[in-house]
Amino acid sequence: MTLAARTSNKKTRAAGTRRAMARSGSGWEMKLRPELQPRVVRDPRHGDQLLIPTPLLVAEEVARVARGKVLTLSELRASLAKRFKADRTCPMTTGIFAAIVAGAVSEDIARRRKPRWPIWRLVRDDGTLNPNWPLS
Repeated sequence: MTLAARTSNKKTRAAGTRRAMARSGSGWEMKLRPELQPRVVRDPRHGDQLLIPTPLLVAEEVARVARGKVLTLSELRASLAKRFKADRTCPMTTGIFAAIVAGAVSEDIARRRKPRWPIWRLVRDDGTLNPNWPLS
């Protein structure tokens, strides 16, 4: 099988999965996981206090951004760390959870509902939107 055929098959399967998830009501909404609680843990590599946020905690911080303003991912992590008295916030989980929030907002828009959080106000450190988010 050629590379082009494999890529085409992956795109077709991914599109089918997205459609099935949209019909079933699962997908991004399910990944918000409201039962999760933020945790401050000791980072074994650095020995400092590391905040593990939740998707809804990231969404809450994004909701605080005023109209006409933006928040970078680094500023978001620093704000969350300060709020929970941690030395820093896990960059990997923060990025993943921001993408989940973006996906939930994307589902809101697709269903013609008012977006719950202004995720477009959360930008990368260079000021651009993340190109891998479902909204992009």
